[in-house]
Amino acid sequence: MKRIIFSIFTDNVDEHTSATNIKREQFAKYKDQIRAKHESYAKTVGADYKLFEPNSTDYNEIQFEKLLKFEELAKDYDEILYLDYDVVPIRKKNFFKTFDLNTICAFNLKCDMDMKIFKWNTDKGLWHSMDMHSKACQKRALHMLDADFGPLTCLNTGVVGMNKEVVAKLNLSAQIEELRALSEEAKQDSLYPDSMTQTWIFNNEVILSYLIEKNDLPYTDIGIPWNFIVDDNIPTVSGAAYFLHFVHKKFEMYFK
Repeated sequence: MKRIIFSIFTDNVDEHTSATNIKREQFAKYKDQIRAKHESYAKTVGADYKLFEPNSTDYNEIQFEKLLKFEELAKDYDEILYLDYDVVPIRKKNFFKTFDLNTICAFNLKCDMDMKIFKWNTDKGLWHSMDMHSKACQKRALHMLDADFGPLTCLNTGVVGMNKEVVAKLNLSAQIEELRALSEEAKQDSLYPDSMTQTWIFNNEVILSYLIEKNDLPYTDIGIPWNFIVDDNIPTVSGAAYFLHFVHKKFEMYFK
C-alpha cells in the first residue's frame, strides 16, 4: 500500500481575501515550520510527502489544481491525503487507518441560517464568495438545474483523502469545463437573490460537494477534529483536534 500526503503552496498569489499582505507575511514567517510538521506527520503514518507549486497565481484556480493533483498522484499511489498549507497536524493518530479511503473523506459543514440573518445579509448586500451558507446555496442551485434540491451543506477541502479507485470515479478533469459552464448557468438561473448570486464563483468546494451528491459517490464526513477550523471566532486552539486549520493564518497560536 503506497500512501502520500501532499500540499500546494506559493507566495505568488493574486490578491484575495485568503491571500492578503498580512497572511502572506504569516506564511513567510512560518512556512518552514509548517512543512516540517507535514513531513513529520507523513513519516509517522508511513506516507511519502510532496509539496507542489501551483501553475496558476489565481487563488480559485489553485483550489482546483489541488483536486486535479489527485489524478496525477493516483498513477503512483494507492491512497492520497491532501492538506492545505495552513493545516497543521498536531497529533500522531493515523488518518489512513482511521478512515476508509474507499470513500471521499472530508469535513462536511452544515450551512443552515436563520431567515432573519439571511434577510439581513441579502438586504445589506453582505454576501461574499467565501461564505459557507452562500456556497451551500450555490450547490443547491446546481441541483435545481436537475430538478433536485440537495442538503444545505458544503465540504471544506482543507483536508481531503481518497484512494485511487475513488479518484477515478470522481473523474474531475474530464468534467471540469462542463461544470464551469453549468456553474455559470446556475448563477444566471437561480431562485436566490442577486445580492448573493453575483458573488458566486466557480468554487472547488461547491463542485466537489455537488459531484458527490449528484453521482452518489462514496463519502465519509471526517468531522471537526480532523479539520478544526481556527479563525477569528476561535480564541484558542483545541488540544483535542488532530489537524488545526488556521484560516486566519495566526500560526503563532501553535508555534510559540
